[in-house]
Amino acid sequence: EGVVGDVAYSKDAEENVLVAGEALSRALNENGITAIHCTVMHDDPTLGGSYSRAEKTIEQYLEIYPTIRLVIDLHRDAVTTAEGTLVRSSSAGGNGAQVMAVVGTDANGTPHPYWQDNLALALQLRERMNREEEGACRPVSLRNASYNQEMARYSLLLEIGTVANSPEEAIAAARAVGKALAELLQSREA
Repeated sequence: EGVVGDVAYSKDAEENVLVAGEALSRALNENGITAIHCTVMHDDPTLGGSYSRAEKTIEQYLEIYPTIRLVIDLHRDAVTTAEGTLVRSSSAGGNGAQVMAVVGTDANGTPHPYWQDNLALALQLRERMNREEEGACRPVSLRNASYNQEMARYSLLLEIGTVANSPEEAIAAARAVGKALAELLQSREA
């Protein structure tokens, strides 16, 4: 629908990350983890400032729902070739888009005492999903920025495929994430 830099995106909730978010939320709920799906698009009006807008939303949700244990910031990655062609990212079985966890740290000076816990959760999620379907998850991306992940004890930024993946592939991946995360969270409670 539009172009921001080299990144194509859509405001259509049936085509963009919202459809994946709905599938993830539904899968978590179906697998015994109460989940709330926030449908605020933080890239509106532009991508610039989206993390500061998301920070305000996260603060509001944590105030309204103080028992939130995990915050997921959901994205669809924008991977391009050197020529600018969008790259599609699929699992080896081709059943869904690949997932990548981005874990923020305290390396940029933002206090973030639990980033190692987020890294452990991301690595466990990757291992569990790749055990279910080869290549379901790309390697975890560890970054210097915190990406608002310091706001909750557990927080993940998940890239559900790329903008070149179909909504159906993103939905399949999101459902797989929901199932795997539910299993991980329930095993931590036991």
